[in-house]
Formats: sequence, structure tokens, C-alpha cells
Amino acid sequence: MWMINTVIFDFDGVIADSLNSTFKWFQHAASIFGLRLPVNSTDEFKARFFEPFPEFYKFLGFDWENDQEKIYREYTSYHSAHPATLTVGIKQVINALDEIPDMKLAIVSSNIEQVLERNLELHGLRERFDLVKGVNKDDKTPLKPDPTILLQALDTLGSSLEESVYIGDQPSDVLTAHNASQRRSDGPMKTISVTTGFATREKLESMTPRADYIIDHPAEILKKLDIIRN
Repeated sequence: MWMINTVIFDFDGVIADSLNSTFKWFQHAASIFGLRLPVNSTDEFKARFFEPFPEFYKFLGFDWENDQEKIYREYTSYHSAHPATLTVGIKQVINALDEIPDMKLAIVSSNIEQVLERNLELHGLRERFDLVKGVNKDDKTPLKPDPTILLQALDTLGSSLEESVYIGDQPSDVLTAHNASQRRSDGPMKTISVTTGFATREKLESMTPRADYIIDHPAEILKKLDIIRN
């Protein structure tokens, strides 16, 4: 059993079932900027997706350096009109974890913080989280897999690495936790990868470092944390 008191989630692909909606956003953005995407389907998009986001935008043909402000503006507007759908089963998991005395819940994501807050409020989940940490247009904090944003969240929560677990859907999430454990001596931090998001099980299993656990359904989170809901 892991003696943990902090569970930190990524948002897209973990809490939000956002693979298809993200692909649709990029199609929408490409039409605004007069681009033709080099991917033609959700499956192809998933196979070629990677983080950090600015590099993926460049890969798709966007001029990130010159158009970043417009991209942020259009992204926020688009997702205000197209709220996220939750991953099936994740709300029950979050509610169960929140019922555990002294358990701290947080989100650390590369998504825009305003978009995160709005979606959590919409689905009645905001009050479940002690901290929601995303990115802002003028924020210069480096993106994952740099561990800065994750370490900042742990500091705010007053949690150590060894008492915490990070749940993500991308190799970059595992690498972020690994890099955090390399930077500080209070680790290592445990990781869980889910196959409900932007990476296949094969991709997650082949990466180094690899998550402590790879799961296919949110309900398995409770089992892996050895938490029994009575």
C-alpha cells in the first residue's frame, strides 16, 4: 500500500475525454490560419501527438512564435463554446478520493487554467480540488516535461513527492514526475498512466521511464492506490 496523501491529475485524456475534441480544435484552428493539417483522422492525430504543445503546433504548421497570442484567444473562445466531456467513470473516482480524510486532490495540466476552471465548474467538480494549476498566456513557467509546474503545485499543497501520485495519459506526464524526483530528494513520486487519452498502451509500455502502473479504466485508480470504498 502506498502511504499517499496527495493525488494529482492531468486533465486532458484523464479527467476529460478530449482526444476527439482536441483534434476538432486543431481542424478549426487550421481553418482560421489557412493551414492544411498533416493528419486526417483522430487515430492519426493520436498516433502523432506529442508534448510540449508549442512544438506540436509547429509540427502541424502553425507559426507559434508570431501567432501565440491569437492561438490562445481563439482556443479559449472555442472551448468556451465546446466544453469538455468527462471520461466515463472519472467523476466517481474523484468523488471517492475526496471522501478520504486528509486526502488532497489537484490538477496539473498544460491546458489553459481558465479553460480548466470553467470545465470543472460545469461538471460540478471544482470544489473537489484543493488546487488547479494550468498555464496562462503571460506565464513563463516552462511546460511539461519540465517539472517546475508540478513542483510548484506540491509546494502549494505542502506535499512531498513520496506522498504523492501523478496520473497522466502521456509519456511526458511520467517524465515530468521523474524529472521532479531527480530535482528533489523527497521522492520518488509514483505515477499512473491511463490509456483513455492521447497515447496507446503500446506507446506507454515502451517508454523509459515507464509509469508504475498502466491502466485502461478510471476505476482501476482506486485499486492501484489500494483504497477500498465501503
